Amino acid sequence: MKITTKKIDNDKIEVSFEVPAEELGQRIKETKTLAEASDALIKASWQQAVKEKGLEPIGPAQTTIEQIVPGQVAKFKITAPVLPEVKLPDYHALVKEIKKEKPEVKDEDVEQAIKSWQLSKSKFKTLERSAQKGDFVHIEFSSSLFPGDQSQQDRFILGEGRLIPGFEDQLAGLSAGEEKNFKLTYPDPYFAAHLAGQEADFKVKMVKVEEIEKVSLEELIKTEKVAESIEELRQKVRADMERQAQQSSEQRWRQQVIDRIAEAAEVELPNTLIEYEQARLIESLKRQVIDQLQIPFEDYLQKINQKEEDLKKTYRMEAERNVKHFLLIRALQRAEKIEISEDEIGQEMAKIKEDLPAEQADQVDQGQLRAYTKDALVRDHLFQKLSSIL
Repeated sequence: MKITTKKIDNDKIEVSFEVPAEELGQRIKETKTLAEASDALIKASWQQAVKEKGLEPIGPAQTTIEQIVPGQVAKFKITAPVLPEVKLPDYHALVKEIKKEKPEVKDEDVEQAIKSWQLSKSKFKTLERSAQKGDFVHIEFSSSLFPGDQSQQDRFILGEGRLIPGFEDQLAGLSAGEEKNFKLTYPDPYFAAHLAGQEADFKVKMVKVEEIEKVSLEELIKTEKVAESIEELRQKVRADMERQAQQSSEQRWRQQVIDRIAEAAEVELPNTLIEYEQARLIESLKRQVIDQLQIPFEDYLQKINQKEEDLKKTYRMEAERNVKHFLLIRALQRAEKIEISEDEIGQEMAKIKEDLPAEQADQVDQGQLRAYTKDALVRDHLFQKLSSIL
């Protein structure tokens, strides 16, 4: 059998076949009819081409028959979208340049976390008087520097200095329902660099003023049974915060690694996968709209004055980025010879299901869960191996 390939699009390949007459004759003997023999021959030839040429189809194939006649050489072509070749850079050198952050949990961070937990367990009493320092206030506010002058809501203990300097001073003396306009300048430097040093007009409405009836930390620890003492609570909170900080640091490092490799890699993104990813992103948005906003997706489109086709275009860049990262992960997996056993996948699937409520665990799609689990394990093993380069 003679097999030749030709790229005809950014994600499609045309494979031409010339099969000896003897092989076609054998297929006819096995199937009894030329139609069945043709189908069997084409299927077997395509499977052979995929294996020999290392093709990875990502969509349905189309067959064009040029000649399938008993006693003559069979000729046909198959066109299909396939995964492209990825040319990886010297990624080991790139990885060495990206250092992992060493997360630090400060004593004041621990104390603030404990204070927030204590606050969440406190009781609140609505007050009819104007707000004073130490009250828990609910506000609605807007700024001339907010996009579209959109209103935001916030709630906090007045006087703790959570907001920009001078903001909370303007709230003291306001009662529920009262509004106030004032000007303030954002500090410089400021975490949102585009606001640093900018003067803004603020409009604030006091929604509610509450008194906090705190439970003592000692009593709360005893009631909630979270620790034996305040010091043990601090140790547990610190350990949890350090674990979360480490996980966040690891995720940031992984993202930096894949972004840096993506910049240097050579790959032609297949339109087929980009379109699949655009459709997936829109389906995800549909589920969020229905679950969170609880309105039909058509109503949501009317509210934002867009059509589904417009959304598809806005997701193009994100879809391209996701597809490129997917292709890079696969290429890196092969380069680093990352293999995941079925036992490991099964064990991890069992762990995931154990953490789900019984009713959800019973409804989980096993195919989707397996695909998700395998992908997660591949990434973990890959980045663990890349970490050893540092």
